[in-house]
Amino acid sequence: MSALRGTSGHYSDPAQAWADAAGHLPTGRFAQAMVATARWAQALQGEGHPADALLLLREVCGAEVGSLVRLSAGRGAGERLLAEDAGLARSARPQPVDLATTLIGAQCSRARVGSVWSYSELAASLLVAPQTRLARWMELRGIQDVMCIVLAVEGETTDVLELCFARRPSPSDVYLVDALAPALVSAWAHRGAQLLATLRRASIAPVRLPAQAEPLLGPSNPAGLTRAEFRICGLFAAGSDTREIMEQLQISESTLRSHLRSIYAKTETSGKSGLLHRLLRSEAPADPGFDRA
Repeated sequence: MSALRGTSGHYSDPAQAWADAAGHLPTGRFAQAMVATARWAQALQGEGHPADALLLLREVCGAEVGSLVRLSAGRGAGERLLAEDAGLARSARPQPVDLATTLIGAQCSRARVGSVWSYSELAASLLVAPQTRLARWMELRGIQDVMCIVLAVEGETTDVLELCFARRPSPSDVYLVDALAPALVSAWAHRGAQLLATLRRASIAPVRLPAQAEPLLGPSNPAGLTRAEFRICGLFAAGSDTREIMEQLQISESTLRSHLRSIYAKTETSGKSGLLHRLLRSEAPADPGFDRA
């Protein structure tokens, strides 16, 4: 039985994909894609936070939401292993788990590794029913398209990277996703042995607080956050997104990422989702005195 090719994803060799991308993409975006792919590979080996790496991939692709999902043929909705959602901090409608299930469906075990599946192209070809949970969520969230990269197919199990776009992907976006696919597939194939167990633990229990735990942003500052880290958490809890935090604090993206890594370590969270979960479970923030002279 032949593998299903999806709507794009024509490369199988990462070197060839990068060589073509270098000639078609703006230099700056190509460099960002190289960095994001390297961070993804390192994170899958345990060197860094997978959530940070997914954030970089999502941003370089121009997507609103990025998630890693495992599908099992005949078992309905997939298992979300990791998600990075730019709308989470502004209380946007959360992403359903069955995006890739809708796009690839019962044929997931036949999908070609490295293939890319686009909702807009499948819907235009009438290969996806227009009235689905995915379509309703896309309308409510203002998502214009969803692209899924098939990372691995092992028996009845299929691992997929989902990217949701708040605007219609440009030809450059589609080209970049195609070019990234082989490198992302290779990195996933060489992931650390404990990665799935780690992601599942983080997904099931991002943070479990004692009933009387001191609020994370309480007066005693239980996590030992610095002044900058405390302000970032406060802005994040108040609904500011990454760009707004950078503008308000007048810091670069790399500086913000550095602060976030420190915050994750101190709060024992694995990414933005876990951090926000803990912040929202805490009581209203109190002033720890950082802004007083």
